[in-house]
Amino acid sequence: NESGIITDFRAAKRLIYEGCVSDEARGEVWRCLLSVHNHSHSHRQKSYRNQILAEKYKTIKSKVPNPEFDPDSYVLFSRAVSEIEKDCGRTDSHNPLISGQDNPNQAVLKRILINYFLHRPEVGYVQGMSDLLVPIFSCCQG
Repeated sequence: NESGIITDFRAAKRLIYEGCVSDEARGEVWRCLLSVHNHSHSHRQKSYRNQILAEKYKTIKSKVPNPEFDPDSYVLFSRAVSEIEKDCGRTDSHNPLISGQDNPNQAVLKRILINYFLHRPEVGYVQGMSDLLVPIFSCCQG
């Protein structure tokens, strides 16, 4: 509705399944499906949540290990970044959204995967995560 609330989430899921979500609404709908936003929250509540998530993102980005103080963690981080860079270059090369060496979306994919590595070091990075990210990234571009 005009407040940003999805009043009938079951119906919204059905529309998604049937491919009837407009390009303008697709990003917001996927954010609800992925539990980034609660479908019953208003635009104002979602905006507040975005502010909280932006702060959390800054905290995650600040976790890059310092090679002088934590050389072991820095080596693991460097290896993960190298793997991410290789994999992103090979991912979905036929998809115009991310294809091409100078495509700015390549940098976005890399940044997302590096930050995931920093956020969940116990999971780390494994080959193929970039392949899983591209469909989600594509849907959230709306």
